[in-house]
Amino acid sequence: MLFLLLCLQTIAGEYVSCLNSLKSWVLAIPEQFSQNPEGYGAMVAYSGKHINDMGLYYECLQTQDANYVVFQLHEIPSIVVGMCLPKNCTEEDYWEIIQNSKHHPDIFQASPLRKLQQTQFELDLKIFIHREKYTTLDAGACVMLAFVCTLLGVCLVATGVDYSQELKKQNPKHKRSVSSENSIVKEDPESVQTDSFIKKSSFAEEFVPSKGLKVLLAFSLYSNSKRLFEPKQEKSTLDILNAMRVLSILWVILGHSEYFRLLDSVMLNLQDVESKFKHFNYTILFSGPFAVDTFFWIGGFLQSYIVVQRLTSKGSLNWLLVVFHRLLRIVPLFLFVICLSWSLAKYIGDGPKWYNADQIMHRDCSEYWWTFLLFVNNFVMPKDRDVTCLVGAWYIPNDMQFFLASLPVFYLYCKKNRLYGWGVFLAMTLLSVVIGGIIAYNKEFNVVLYAPENITYMRDFYYKPYCRVGPYCIGALAGFVYFAFTQRQFGTSFDSFASKVSEGIHKSTWKRYACYASGLFLINLIIFVQYNAYQDMDKWTRMQNTSYFAFSKVVWGLALSLVFLPMLMGHNKLVAAFLQSDWWTVLARLTFGVYLVHMVVGQIVFMSQPTTVYFSQTNGLMDALFLAFMSFVVAVPLNLMIESPVINLEKLLIKGL
Repeated sequence: MLFLLLCLQTIAGEYVSCLNSLKSWVLAIPEQFSQNPEGYGAMVAYSGKHINDMGLYYECLQTQDANYVVFQLHEIPSIVVGMCLPKNCTEEDYWEIIQNSKHHPDIFQASPLRKLQQTQFELDLKIFIHREKYTTLDAGACVMLAFVCTLLGVCLVATGVDYSQELKKQNPKHKRSVSSENSIVKEDPESVQTDSFIKKSSFAEEFVPSKGLKVLLAFSLYSNSKRLFEPKQEKSTLDILNAMRVLSILWVILGHSEYFRLLDSVMLNLQDVESKFKHFNYTILFSGPFAVDTFFWIGGFLQSYIVVQRLTSKGSLNWLLVVFHRLLRIVPLFLFVICLSWSLAKYIGDGPKWYNADQIMHRDCSEYWWTFLLFVNNFVMPKDRDVTCLVGAWYIPNDMQFFLASLPVFYLYCKKNRLYGWGVFLAMTLLSVVIGGIIAYNKEFNVVLYAPENITYMRDFYYKPYCRVGPYCIGALAGFVYFAFTQRQFGTSFDSFASKVSEGIHKSTWKRYACYASGLFLINLIIFVQYNAYQDMDKWTRMQNTSYFAFSKVVWGLALSLVFLPMLMGHNKLVAAFLQSDWWTVLARLTFGVYLVHMVVGQIVFMSQPTTVYFSQTNGLMDALFLAFMSFVVAVPLNLMIESPVINLEKLLIKGL
């Protein structure tokens, strides 16, 4: 072990310039057990004594003439030891000790390294001495901080003006009838919510809001917070989708919290992690990617229903405006979170593993930032690794690519022939099955996510739209059925096939229960069929793995349609009432922000952990709950200062101010 090696080599005393300090450090080993160790005794007491023992980081930094040193044997997952050593020793000194030691070959046979070797990690020693790297803000951080302060100042001024107007409006001398000029435009396809923009009263004849004032009031924290937290005035079965959003993002956070723990933290029982993953409960964790497929299904369903509804009611759409609206809903917050993380995150965290935090989190930002703006970061990436700029950002380009590809299909469906819609989406679904199966077979991917053969799984399969489009297409077809159902309520038939499907579900009790039963069966099958694969990663054959990768996502989309279409049609009122609760609606308004910031918050939190952690189900659940809470908290100001003002400004722009 490294601790023993330093002791032996220092006593041997042949090489390094910091020899005298290290001798004093070794001779002070007995002092570590005293009640209040000082000097070299404190350094020894604050040092890690075995692999993945990080010692006491903050106590070491407060010790005079001491440096905190990390000996890293493996980066991901972390195999390290943290030691508090004399300040006058350099990295070269430690390298000389290690490289010239006759004891070096025997170190890796010592416990617990002998156990770690059984996991087939390639040990690659690196040495990091703690230095104050991020004490001075760089140019990017200064610019970002100035922008945030300016934005906050604008929001505070707007809030003051808005609130003063509200007080005047409540003054009995100035009460007037509430004007309806600034009522909501239409239902927002992204959030399925109806919010008012700027509910202003003509409280005094002398007050006429100018265009500039309207723009300023778009940033009011007072009005934006009221719209964020107030429940919807009118209930709709579509509110069920809000609960699906919230539950799905919580599932995503659960999976990512364990991912961050493995990627960014130092675990005391690293050698036990693989055996813990065989527990039945972790099957739900490893099925987390289906939460993202649920978002794709929701996106396809809403886009299908809303675009078809508007095309049929209005006869035409301004397609540029549709795309512009979509870009405004995504780009401002997406870009803000990337820039905020890239420029300021390295100044927020601190801990024994923070020495490589910026490299792990933002290594590729400077080279690949443009791919995020063009929504191609799921294709353009380094050949040998994933892009490390914003973990999980692959979802955004996939969603945008599905959206753009579906617009002409919706047009053909409404204006030409219904077969175009059904035919194209079914063909795209079939292609996703075939292409996904071919890739999984050729690459020999394994259902077990951490299997060694899955080294290129994320880049070649997981990120690619042609492997993920299945649930979106199934959701779009479900949107056709739901729209046909709404039209039948008015005595019209827009799509005869979709009408027959919706009528069959709506009027037949046994068909509805058959939908529930088959849908729930498929959901549980897709999740829990993986359990035996995780008991032995070589248990499934190549064809079994290929079949799962090819069909699982499409089957997931089908299962969601079977379970939720009857409820969207007004059935199963007990469950539907729970899913339509107002608090789901409020939380759902934050889900996009939560999706973006939970990745940044998670990396900062887990890479800043001051000590070694024990990997367990209980700790994992506590991590997920904490990360979910913090992400929703951080998402609130992002919504008030970025998302809501952008929506408000868009409405002003459309109305010509």
